Amino acid sequence: MRRISTGIQGRSILGSFVAETNRFTTREVNQDLVLEPAGTGIIRAEKHVKINGTAGSLILETDNGNEVVLQTASGSGYALTMPTDTPAAGEVLISDASGNLTFDDINLPVSNQTADTSAYFPLMNTASSGDITGVSVSSSKLSFQPSSGTLTVDNITVDDDVTILGTMTAASIVETSSIALKQNVEPIQNALAAVTQLNGVTYDRRDTQEHEAGLIAEWVDQVLPDLVTRDCDGGVIGIKYTKLTAYLIEAVKTLKTEIDELKSK
Repeated sequence: MRRISTGIQGRSILGSFVAETNRFTTREVNQDLVLEPAGTGIIRAEKHVKINGTAGSLILETDNGNEVVLQTASGSGYALTMPTDTPAAGEVLISDASGNLTFDDINLPVSNQTADTSAYFPLMNTASSGDITGVSVSSSKLSFQPSSGTLTVDNITVDDDVTILGTMTAASIVETSSIALKQNVEPIQNALAAVTQLNGVTYDRRDTQEHEAGLIAEWVDQVLPDLVTRDCDGGVIGIKYTKLTAYLIEAVKTLKTEIDELKSK
């Protein structure tokens, strides 16, 4: 058993140690080991310094600011300086060009892309809640070209209404109309009266300059409000033309009944 002193002359750093093979073992309980060379001296480890188990490493500046400075050998060109602030939940370490590290959220820059002629592939994942462990793309089935605004997709299955502004081209569009998806099914009443209040018109589109025939959504809203689509503010923006077919069918059936009655007289 012997005492170990290191650092400033005349200052004993720690109590009793026992020297074993390549190891100093303290016999004092809950005591610190302080190594403090005088002048320009340093504490040097010629090989790795290993902290075993669940023990931690605490590095303090002289002002106890909890700042950790990691620097490469002189002349290698960079240094990493740890932040002094406390990170919030979910924040990560972000560095600037000088090697200063800060805690921050992960932010990705967003730009409006309308000119690129490359194909972009939307990211997909199978999770609807919790954490995302990975994402996928479908390069041969789903893509988007910013310069033309073209969305390319093999097949579209629609479980509810869909509004298309402009022209859409796809291999097939299938609207799911199974009874399994519907409830409170009732026959349409007074279909002929409703259809006769609709007014078909021709017009020139302001956006495409094309001459077309169709209905005016605001006028349809006054007769059959269930056949129009609305924006997030409730404004009328389109017509569900496929749903109009149900009224036309019932109107034709009413006309046939009236014609049959006239023929029977």
